[in-house]
Amino acid sequence: MTLGAPERTVRQRYGDEGDMEAWELTAASAGHGYHVLRYNSRGVGRSSGRSSFTSIEEGKDLEAIVQWAVKEIGGDEGVEIVTIIGYSHGSLIATLHPNLELPTKTAFALLSYPLGPRSFLTLFKGSHYDQKLDELVTNTESKVFVAFGGRDEFTSFDRYKTWAEQLKSKAESATTEAQSGSNNKEILRVLSVPEASHFWLDETNDKLCAELSMQSVGAQGTLSAIPRTIPVVHRSPYFGVWATTEDTSVDPTVAGTGVMSWGWRPLNWTGYIRVDGQVYQWLGNDTGITPAKTSNTYLTATRTMFRMEAGPVSLNVSFLSPVEPTNLVRQSFPFAYVYVDVNANDGQTHSVQLYTDVSASLISTRNDTMEWNTTRTSTSIYHDIRRRSGLALDTYDVAENANLFYATLEGAGVTRQTGPFSEVRQAFISNGALSNSEDTAFRAALVASPVLAFAVDLGTVQSTSSPVVWAIGHVRENLLTAFGGSFGSERRASYFWSQYDAGIGAAIDAFLADFPDAKTRAEQLDEKLKKEASAVSTEYADLVSLSLRQTMGSIEITLPQKPSTRSSWNTSDIQAFVRDNGVSKRANPVEVIYAAMPVLLYLNPSILFYLLKPLLNFQSSQRYQNAYASPDLGNDYLTATGNNTNTKPLGVEHSGNMLIMAAAYGMQTKGWVSLNPYAGLFKTWGDFLVTESLHTKQQTSADGLTSENQSNLALKGILGVYAMSKIREGLGATGEEKYFLDQATSLAKQWEQLAVVDDHITSVYGQPSTWGLTYNVFAANLIAPDLFTKKIFRDQSDFYDKQAASAAPNGLPYDTADPHVVKSHWSMFTAASATSPATRDKLIHFIHFRTFRKATAAQFSTTYSADTGATLPLGGRSSPAQGAMFAVLASETFNGGSSSSGQFSASRNIGGIVGGVIGGLVAIILFSVGGFFLWRRRKSKEEARRKMEIDGNYSPTTSFSAPERRTYPSSRNPTASAYTHIPSELMPTPFTALVSGGDNSNDNAVSPTANSGVYPSPPPVPSGKLARYVVANPPQAPHPTSPSLRSNGSSSGAQDHLSYLPPPSGTSSSQNLQQEVKDGRREVILLRAQQQQQSPSSLPPQPPATLMSFGSPPSEPPPLYTSS
Repeated sequence: MTLGAPERTVRQRYGDEGDMEAWELTAASAGHGYHVLRYNSRGVGRSSGRSSFTSIEEGKDLEAIVQWAVKEIGGDEGVEIVTIIGYSHGSLIATLHPNLELPTKTAFALLSYPLGPRSFLTLFKGSHYDQKLDELVTNTESKVFVAFGGRDEFTSFDRYKTWAEQLKSKAESATTEAQSGSNNKEILRVLSVPEASHFWLDETNDKLCAELSMQSVGAQGTLSAIPRTIPVVHRSPYFGVWATTEDTSVDPTVAGTGVMSWGWRPLNWTGYIRVDGQVYQWLGNDTGITPAKTSNTYLTATRTMFRMEAGPVSLNVSFLSPVEPTNLVRQSFPFAYVYVDVNANDGQTHSVQLYTDVSASLISTRNDTMEWNTTRTSTSIYHDIRRRSGLALDTYDVAENANLFYATLEGAGVTRQTGPFSEVRQAFISNGALSNSEDTAFRAALVASPVLAFAVDLGTVQSTSSPVVWAIGHVRENLLTAFGGSFGSERRASYFWSQYDAGIGAAIDAFLADFPDAKTRAEQLDEKLKKEASAVSTEYADLVSLSLRQTMGSIEITLPQKPSTRSSWNTSDIQAFVRDNGVSKRANPVEVIYAAMPVLLYLNPSILFYLLKPLLNFQSSQRYQNAYASPDLGNDYLTATGNNTNTKPLGVEHSGNMLIMAAAYGMQTKGWVSLNPYAGLFKTWGDFLVTESLHTKQQTSADGLTSENQSNLALKGILGVYAMSKIREGLGATGEEKYFLDQATSLAKQWEQLAVVDDHITSVYGQPSTWGLTYNVFAANLIAPDLFTKKIFRDQSDFYDKQAASAAPNGLPYDTADPHVVKSHWSMFTAASATSPATRDKLIHFIHFRTFRKATAAQFSTTYSADTGATLPLGGRSSPAQGAMFAVLASETFNGGSSSSGQFSASRNIGGIVGGVIGGLVAIILFSVGGFFLWRRRKSKEEARRKMEIDGNYSPTTSFSAPERRTYPSSRNPTASAYTHIPSELMPTPFTALVSGGDNSNDNAVSPTANSGVYPSPPPVPSGKLARYVVANPPQAPHPTSPSLRSNGSSSGAQDHLSYLPPPSGTSSSQNLQQEVKDGRREVILLRAQQQQQSPSSLPPQPPATLMSFGSPPSEPPPLYTSS
């Protein structure tokens, strides 16, 4: 067959592209970023050849086209996903295509499968097609989606349902037999729509396209594996929620099990769904409540998603922790989204209500007296709970001055209640709604434990048109006390208050209204990270994605508290803080920031500078007199006023870290002017390193190694000297830059003579049997690629490759002084500095193996046993040091470089091959022709990159401290040190406030002024961007309020509210395609109207046009398939 170009006119011919079903599916795919291929089948349009009677030859054509497309789009790297969608007769041909060879994933969607006339369409080869379909639904690598209508003109609904049950049974048996425990794999998902015909007209067509979007297999951005313990929400050092599983044969879920903090503290967070009066639990584990059955668990960099079954309905439960590195207002707003959508499994309508509540357990570890309120704004309603006397204390990893907020949009069907958990939950179980009452008897957290609850009555539905959304937040008005101000200390607040000075209610309104756009931005970031990291390997992409929330959610971006209500926020004094989670309560531990450096350089290097700034400010003051850098801002995160103790044994470690990070920031951003106030401080540290670096006498590394002459520590010190030369050069030549460069060059040559023996770098000079992960080579490649002899680092990379052959299953030890301990962050630094891709990938594999094996229950930790994988005490569970996972990406994009993934466009995923059919012709001709469409839709690499790009620059990774000291025997130092210390800027784009106008335009946009005290509101958000129940039911006038029900809304019931406003984007090609589809639909409606003389029941089913969509598959909801 010679492949003919597609025709652009809408016609009723077998297999040409005029078929409206194919057009609609094309639009649905292209609208989600797919590359879409449609082609005319043999004998149709300009495609040569003749159609066969059995369609088996057309199946071979399909295989050839898929192979061509994979090669054309993926090149030598291939593609990640191919989804084959066959409509009507095209669904028969789709089943003839086998699963592609892994790692390429293959999925199938069979729409209006012509079960009734199949024998006639295939010249009585029905048994052959039965066999091929059975092979698909019993292959555990398959994902199959089947959709049919109850009013199909050619197959009865009862026959369809019986056939679907048989397929489900086969798929379930195959899944049970093959269950390995690594993932909850489901093969088959069935959608039956009673009101749909064979042709999926009007509303049923929209429902089909929406379902295909939701069910798309291999959603881009999802991890290929699931660890035993997964992040659910992570938005501050004190607000991290995790889920785990005791049964290592299944993936973790939040249904039927309690969630917890990173310190394993149980958290009482609950969710129910009530279906036709029967209650199931989708969040938490309450006695007597049937948990929803979790069929799939999915993770992306920003989202955690679950596919669940609750009787006759399925629900997607999703948690989104926004990561907005280039918008400091959004990034600093410590809220996350929870959203749920529901779909019937049986095609029937059901009475559905949703419920969720929170309790004091999310902010308290004790039986403190709690107070709570319920507040209504013009668009939303929120609960908040706090301690009556909340002090700025850090107790058992809990901030005692925190407020917990839980919010949703107002609307009909939304009810709320506060009170004892047993009463509130029973009210929902019995009635499907809450009483809109408030419990005003404030009391201890464990006395008739109060909960803050919402319920949403969806009514009688078959599916939700948009998800039900809640927002949960953990807010500390006084974030912490830091160095600064007139008396040497000042209170600091989250950056977002500078935009929402009028109150938290405005920020909550904006956050909820922004959900559709926030979700889109999260999907884009998820996809970007997975694409770029997958160019290294799938395992690397998993690690990058898993680390993002853990690192970025631990950083708090701050401003000084306003001195009075009449003053304005000082947005020029941005500082960031990070807590030493998983090890201690230290504030801004330097070795942790060094470890997290890669993700910060990659996403937004300015955040790296904001983390360094409080350290630099304190050490530039009269309060700090040491000649070396301090390791942190103190042992109490909430009182980060500085550390001026004698920490000289850590002087080389942290002076090197600070200078390297400052130089990396300056080289990446060219923002040297920000560093100018600290020029004298940098020189002091540079002078210290010139003297102390080479032999590291009485110096301790961040890993606790105390031996003299440590090669890796000396390397860091020498790099610090070189970094000082780069800083001085960037600030303006004075002659000092040459001095420090000469010193660094001399020290580097001496280091090479002392540290290198035969084929490797020793851990300690002169001791050939010692070695370790010389992870500071990563920083050398980053800022000083020509300072050292490259052959030394090549030989070291080869040496690691040899050691990996005999390594313990969980990886290479970080040092032979501690041969049973692995440090994942340093392992990734080492992988990023490897000169051989094979060595790099082995080191990455070690980290991935340990992280995703179900035998280890601890969160993503930095330090663990090489033999068992068990996390060590103080081993960095949930540590932000795991930003080190970005080391490979950061090194490839540093200082204007392009990542290795830059050579690939967004087209490396193949979205779908859709078969469609045109009605109105004789059945036997229609099915024998079996038309297919081909249309290749490719975006240029530069255009795709711009669309997915996140503003800001990129960079590398770093390490993390350990509490233990390790030492080598040394003739020069038989008694090792007993030191035991544990170890006008960028102005971000805020959420813009707009003046509401009656025409929904943005022409009256204004920025809030500091002096006016007035924060005008934007026009009403288009209804399509609000939650389903709000779209259908606009907010009502406020109800009478009880003493505890405060109203921030206008007494006039104004609808104005503040809203996040993401940057405007131009009209996409997918929007143009949507317009073409609408125009085409109108033409087809006219054509169909002309044929009304024919009885619709006499028309045969339309033949298929098989459409291939190539590109990024839908990323939310994730691939969800169930057999129930």
